[in-house]
Amino acid sequence: MQEQLAWNLYLRVSDTKSGHTHIFDRQWRPADDTLKEGIYGYNTSVVANAEEAIFAPTVGEVVIFNTRNFHYVEPTEGERVSFTSAIGQLPGWCVQ
Repeated sequence: MQEQLAWNLYLRVSDTKSGHTHIFDRQWRPADDTLKEGIYGYNTSVVANAEEAIFAPTVGEVVIFNTRNFHYVEPTEGERVSFTSAIGQLPGWCVQ
């Protein structure tokens, strides 16, 4: 995937004090895979000194972000229901 945006519509959130989403002003690059830990995780040094946005979802809120930016979601207490989707552009594909 060359470019991708994801969006989340929050339908039910039982605890707004947990489950915060952290998005860093740092996009993934192929060389970052040397810092990969496990299936999805990366060593925290990959986002050292990057600006960070943190938000707590609320019911009815829609959040859109570039999934190439490093991000993670804290564990959630209680229940959270969201509708999520993504749209992207594959390499070499364009509309003319």
